[in-house]
Amino acid sequence: MLTFPRDSALETAWSGCLEYMARCVSRRAQLESALASPARDLGLANLDRCRGYAQHLQTILLHQHQQTATLLGEYTAVR
Repeated sequence: MLTFPRDSALETAWSGCLEYMARCVSRRAQLESALASPARDLGLANLDRCRGYAQHLQTILLHQHQQTATLLGEYTAVR
């Protein structure tokens, strides 16, 4: 297989995406563990909002990750 000069840049960018995704998953797990024993003044409504917002951001992250993976696969197939 031929390698192009931009391949290393793509590999670096993709590696950065994977690291970012792992960091986000880890932070979400930390948030969930913190919400397991919250301060009393937060209230149930605020806890639900925090969980919902974190879930929404996780969904967006997964969707963008899938789109990036698809685009990268199509790009490499075209070359």
